[in-house]
Amino acid sequence: MPVGIELFVSSSGKYGIGEPQQYRRNKGQSLIEFPCNYTIIDIETSGLSPMYDEIIELSALKVQDNEIVDEFSSLVKPDYKIDSFITELTGITNDMLKNAPKINKILPEFINFISDDKILGYNINFDINFIYDDLKRYFGKDFKNNFIDLMRICKKAYSFENYKLKTVAQNLNISIDGHHRGLNDCRITFDIYNKVFNDVSLKYPNILDFKKTWYQYQKAYDIKANVGNIDETNFFYKKMCVFTGTLNIARKDAMQLIVNMGGLVSDTLNKETNLLIVGTQDYKKTKENGKSNKMLKAEKYILKGQDLQIIPEDEFYKLIKEQHDDEDDE
Repeated sequence: MPVGIELFVSSSGKYGIGEPQQYRRNKGQSLIEFPCNYTIIDIETSGLSPMYDEIIELSALKVQDNEIVDEFSSLVKPDYKIDSFITELTGITNDMLKNAPKINKILPEFINFISDDKILGYNINFDINFIYDDLKRYFGKDFKNNFIDLMRICKKAYSFENYKLKTVAQNLNISIDGHHRGLNDCRITFDIYNKVFNDVSLKYPNILDFKKTWYQYQKAYDIKANVGNIDETNFFYKKMCVFTGTLNIARKDAMQLIVNMGGLVSDTLNKETNLLIVGTQDYKKTKENGKSNKMLKAEKYILKGQDLQIIPEDEFYKLIKEQHDDEDDE
């Protein structure tokens, strides 16, 4: 964890400063490598919180000797109807989902398809967290496959205006037809992976030389980083983050966590915002009482193509922890 700030979960479920968190997912190891045999995964969801949102599509491509040999794709019926924002973003409607299997019926088939393969995905921690939590909830099992986050590799290999899947694909002259549907995103990821592998191979004699370039010192705005080396490929690096609602720790401490990862912080949601972090209780209330004006404004930016995500506070803490776990695994 960043120097001077450690998080714990109390018996009431609130986050505070002190002992390390006790909720850690027992996931597989984060890898920086280019295998020839792996499975690409992608999911679509009703939102970005595994605690409050649901999987609505599961997709995967099995790759052997750098060739796609099999595929898996299924819509998933959620417990609650999806809203118009998700339909507009993905093209998936409530009518399409009404006869789909429930997650506890289709998830075992998906896990069997993946088997013990290394898994590859774009910003894959989000996919893994949803899958992990549902597998644990319904079957009492951990999702422990080792994984490769292609977005992290792209951040090191290229200098683009942002690292959304769509942006990276367009910069690499890769078709984005059908983007935001699971199987299509798997195919886009496959094409990006092969392009990145070729580009990295031309520039570096071996993967170890590529990994040696991983760390760079970086400061951010008024709150200064109080750590030395920052992994410039981590999820928060150079992302403009805004908090809203009541947090379970002091807002300045939450901002410090971001800056220590090389991220940026602001009090204002605008066209530069990359991440809107909503106090956990406030996020929960949106599922019961509708969305706040700030969340609705953020959704409008997203639909216009802005590189922006909305997550609850508890998922933010998990992401912070996972980025440090990824560094420890390398």
